[in-house]
Amino acid sequence: KRTAPVTVIATDIIQDFKKIGTVHRQKITVEYKIYDEITVRMTDGTLVARAVNEKLSGHEWEIFCTKDQRRFRITTIPGNDEKEIVRQLIDQFYL
Repeated sequence: KRTAPVTVIATDIIQDFKKIGTVHRQKITVEYKIYDEITVRMTDGTLVARAVNEKLSGHEWEIFCTKDQRRFRITTIPGNDEKEIVRQLIDQFYL
């Protein structure tokens, strides 16, 4: 169900009481710059998308989808970054 509530518990993405994927957040360094990165994977480990935030204190994310190489941006509410990125991927049929 695309409209069912989504919960992110630790690294597990839960929808309809089932694990539908995982999310992992980390800091990465590229050319001496530090970025915040969130990766979203299906339960089999397939990479669905990477979300990158260039401003460590901000909540503007650029999402790169591996399925079709599409990129789009979203702004999230502090404390809900992972959940809002996952919700966006579900709404757009990536997860």
